[in-house]
Amino acid sequence: MPHAKELTGQRFGRLVVAWPVGILGRRIKWMCFCDCGRFVAVSLSNLSTKHVQSCGCLRKELCTKHGAHKSVEYKAYTAAKYRCENPKDGNYRNYGARGIQFRFKSFTEFLLAVGPRPQSHLSIDRINNNGHYEPGNVRWATYSEQNRNKRRKNEWGN
Repeated sequence: MPHAKELTGQRFGRLVVAWPVGILGRRIKWMCFCDCGRFVAVSLSNLSTKHVQSCGCLRKELCTKHGAHKSVEYKAYTAAKYRCENPKDGNYRNYGARGIQFRFKSFTEFLLAVGPRPQSHLSIDRINNNGHYEPGNVRWATYSEQNRNKRRKNEWGN
């Protein structure tokens, strides 16, 4: 197999080449050992172009540093952020378009401000309905608490 010996033991990102697995089409596949402890088969072209640098753990780590990307708290964080910052969000007109800002710099900062959701029927709410999503102005609230905290008809501007 061509190039089989020259890559064994070489490091590519988090991967160390262990042995050649075989040829798939015209591409040589290599079994690589990842720093996290997993093995993964990678083509020579993906190694040499640095397209693949881990078994997938690097992407997960970069995308979800906090490890809570599927949590209800993270979903509340992203939903609030999108309604303030994304004009394509269906609720943008009631948030971002009227000047409500999402001022948390990270999910960690958000979670420190509100804490874990204490009960499954609660959702995120701004204490001052005309204020921003920021520390001191967010809480977990019931549907009835949120209903009492909404804008009055004369505040709608529509």
